[in-house]
Amino acid sequence: MQINTIKSMLSALVISASMATAASADTFVTYDVNANYDGGLGTVSGSFTLDTTTNTSSAVNLTIVGVGGVNSFTYTDPTQFSASTIGVPGGVNPTYGTSDPGDEVFFDYPAGGGALVNGLAFSNSSVDSLFSPTCSGEVCGFQLSGTVLNASTIASGVPEPSTWAMMILGFFGLGFMAYRRSGNGPSVRLA
Repeated sequence: MQINTIKSMLSALVISASMATAASADTFVTYDVNANYDGGLGTVSGSFTLDTTTNTSSAVNLTIVGVGGVNSFTYTDPTQFSASTIGVPGGVNPTYGTSDPGDEVFFDYPAGGGALVNGLAFSNSSVDSLFSPTCSGEVCGFQLSGTVLNASTIASGVPEPSTWAMMILGFFGLGFMAYRRSGNGPSVRLA
């Protein structure tokens, strides 16, 4: 009877392991930003990290020095963030900002990093009106020129389902061996 129970448990484990799907690993990409706007009078510099699996952002450290020092600002965690795939085909389009619609910075660049993209339909790398005195409060944007470069890529490791199955099977085997030995007296004998 016990052997049939063990066989049933082992077959259930093998079947569930074979039906498992591969787990996805998060990929974190850190980008360095070096850009300017309004004829080079304003600058955007720093870095941010994107989780390309979940489309989220972390480790934000972006400094915008407004034209003539007007409304200079540093975005750090937590910062409002959104991302879209509109713009460069296969590219990245993260947006950082606050609740003020005039306080946003948009990046549009090719996948893997590169020169900021401007002038395509729905594709402009820019800062909003808060960062320049020439907009006088209305919502307008200044195109960014410069680069967003890939500084590092880290992929987190996730064990495959077969690895989990083998580990569980090993623990089951160890437990079974301990169970079998407990019925036969002491497992350690002294000569």
